[in-house]
Amino acid sequence: MTDDERAKRLEKLMTKYPRINREKHLEDLCICKDYLEGDVESFELLFDEACKRTRKYICHATHEPIGEQDREDILAETMNIAIMKVQNFGGWSRYSTWMRGIARHKIFSCAREKALMLRNEKHCDDCSVIGASHNPIEQWESDQDVNEMLSCLSERERTVVVGKVIHGQTSKNLAKDMGLSASCVGQIYRRAIAKMRELLTLPTYKI
Repeated sequence: MTDDERAKRLEKLMTKYPRINREKHLEDLCICKDYLEGDVESFELLFDEACKRTRKYICHATHEPIGEQDREDILAETMNIAIMKVQNFGGWSRYSTWMRGIARHKIFSCAREKALMLRNEKHCDDCSVIGASHNPIEQWESDQDVNEMLSCLSERERTVVVGKVIHGQTSKNLAKDMGLSASCVGQIYRRAIAKMRELLTLPTYKI
């Protein structure tokens, strides 16, 4: 959206909502511009007030599983961006409103990460192929250490482990694809799992 388009949209909103105080928008914009020129004192007052409003917004807009430490992290990241990218503030709203917009984006990002984490944990809890509730094999696509552990297996062992654990193939199907007997695939699988468990117990190997 161009500045002209923003101005036209704001003009329409001001007509519809007369409580929009454009003068305050421009006042905040001038303070931010002065800050970029070296006037820190006026900006500190503006920033402190915006932080108070943003903290209240974060507390009201978040709920479990986003906890207190997550809220503090969101606020810290928001404050950092609001200072480091103050030149991006265009005065189309109050500075505090602009800062809450940054916080909103951070809240959504945190919520997505939490949802993904809970999904992965549930998947691990439901899966009993290897017998551990958070077995790294079940997360290998997103875990670099587990990828390294898989690389310690032979090509045939990797094929069997990935086929059975990740793709849910049966020994019979794998045997057909690999030109082996089902009993042979079972032996390869058990040998590979034993090897990976040994790697997990090594003091120099960290998951």
